[in-house]
Amino acid sequence: MADGTKEDYFLLQEHSKPRLNRVADRALTLLVGLQESYPVNLIFLASYRT
Repeated sequence: MADGTKEDYFLLQEHSKPRLNRVADRALTLLVGLQESYPVNLIFLASYRT
């Protein structure tokens, strides 16, 4: 992307928005799945957020 234009980056940003908006939901779904397979304290895991 060294030769990318401003318009190229805006296009990528618009294309990525729907997927980025679902990241939190996907992460929570994965954590709930972990809890069902192995008892995990979700509050404890949340303390590791950056």
